[in-house]
Amino acid sequence: MIFETFKCSSSWRHGKVSINVKPEICGTYKNKHYIIKLYTHVKEPLKRSTVKLMLQIMHASLKFDFYDDIVIIGVLDVGTGILHKYKDKDDSELTTALLQSEAEM
Repeated sequence: MIFETFKCSSSWRHGKVSINVKPEICGTYKNKHYIIKLYTHVKEPLKRSTVKLMLQIMHASLKFDFYDDIVIIGVLDVGTGILHKYKDKDDSELTTALLQSEAEM
């Protein structure tokens, strides 16, 4: 099978704040859609709180009606080789509320 790429950039907006979302890897392989942001800052370890914010912004801006087995949204820490995946069960409502609150400041 071939990895077929597709475009998947968007913006997360709240009030006057706009964050561009441009994952480096967007493609389909074996009937799964992969949307992956690469974290390449080797000198700065990737914190769990940063991962949650990145994943939530990607999820909110790149709207899909289905996830889990079909669409995989993730952040790949290039330094460690760990792929952090978005999980619908994570406290996304709280994270969204925190993002919106921060944007209003």
